[in-house]
Order: sequence, then C-alpha cells, then structure tokens
Amino acid sequence: MKELCLKKNYEQACNDYARAFCSKMEFDFDDSIWIADDIGGIFEVNDFFLNMHEIIFCVDMNVIYDDFVEFYDYNLRASSLGLNAINIQSWFRNCPHLTEKQLDDLEQKQRDICELKELLQEEIDNYNGNRNYCSTCTSDF
Repeated sequence: MKELCLKKNYEQACNDYARAFCSKMEFDFDDSIWIADDIGGIFEVNDFFLNMHEIIFCVDMNVIYDDFVEFYDYNLRASSLGLNAINIQSWFRNCPHLTEKQLDDLEQKQRDICELKELLQEEIDNYNGNRNYCSTCTSDF
C-alpha cells in the first residue's frame, strides 16, 4: 500500500514538473506524452524528447526557450556526428564544446565523405557490371 502511494506521488510530481516545463516553454501539455506511458521516463512535447533530469533542471533553473533549444540542437548535431552528448547541467555550466563553425565544418566533411562513398560505390558497380568473362572457364579475368 505504501509503495502504491509513493508511486502515485512520484508520478504526480513528474507530471507537475512536465506541466511547469511546458508552461515555461509555452508548449501545450495536452499535446505531450510520456513515451511507453512510463511517467518519469522520456517525455515528448513539440518534437523534443527529454528525460526527467532535463525537465527538472529547466524548471528549477528557469531555463528560457532559446537557451534550451540551443542545448538541444547542439546535442542533436553532435550525436549525428558521433560526438558525445553534453548533459544539460554541464551545458549550462559552460562545459567546453564545439563552436557553431566547428560543427558546420564537421558536418561538411561528413557530407563530403558520403558523396565520396557514393562515387566509390558507383565505380565499383561499374567495374562489376563491365567485367569480361572467359568463355572457356568459369573464372573471370
């Protein structure tokens, strides 16, 4: 019985924090969900996915929308490049991270590499499609 009460109180606190976060960011709480109905797990609102730690931090530290989006976007970009994410507390303590220009440069290099891989694959496909076969044996030359 006591565990049920603890769980109910925890879920209420999580929802209260989520509502406060939505209010602070001017999101509609009614358009949000807890992923897999796991209250206190991953929260999704306006295409942002947050964990409870991030919600609590934003509410308790009065993080404004623009600063939150800068943190969130940095981590999306860093993740797509294979870089380690920065947790929200470290971000707002000015943890060292790449500049916008450095991210732009890495993303351009990533695009260049993808294009080169595509060109390489085209060359390989052309080679494989144009090989001559020996008519008297099964091996190609």
